[in-house]
Amino acid sequence: MTGSQYTGSRQHCASEDPEHPRRQLIRAATVLFLSRGVAATSVKQITDRADISGSFFTHFKSKRAICDEVADLLCAQATARVLRFRPRDSEELVSKLVTWTEVALARPGWVRLELELAARSDPDHRSGKRSAQRSAQLCNAIAALLDTVRSEMTTDTLTEVRAAMVWSTIVGFVCRNAHNREVSRAAIEQHITYVVRFALT
Repeated sequence: MTGSQYTGSRQHCASEDPEHPRRQLIRAATVLFLSRGVAATSVKQITDRADISGSFFTHFKSKRAICDEVADLLCAQATARVLRFRPRDSEELVSKLVTWTEVALARPGWVRLELELAARSDPDHRSGKRSAQRSAQLCNAIAALLDTVRSEMTTDTLTEVRAAMVWSTIVGFVCRNAHNREVSRAAIEQHITYVVRFALT
């Protein structure tokens, strides 16, 4: 089979897949939301980037619906990354949290997306509950990390509060310093070490 036949075959299969346009829209929305933000991204920009000729609203009820879908996927990826990591001790935990904070500083789009969605949410509405669920999901993953290095291996309400504090510290640090390219690893490590030491006591 030649390359052109193979390419044509792939395009033919993709066009027959009813989920293909939806996946294209999600990929396009992810790039735009992370680089521009939700407010600065229109539905038309999403469909243009996805190169979808059909209606956006065939696949999503609203712009908020695709926002939540993108945020859910990003959160699931981040949570899986956190849960795969098993630190041997608090130093290794701090080192990994510092690295993740550096990544978030270099690419603050996801933190900005979550904060923008949370700010636009009614806590009693389904979308507000989804924002809260994503935050809880990450806090639970961080609580599991803390439990791997704590001397007493019990997950309790206090562990969840401490995990939320670690997550809030990372988010706060990213928000304060997202445009500051001069932030050193040592400065990040100082903040993270302090909060992790407290969380582990």
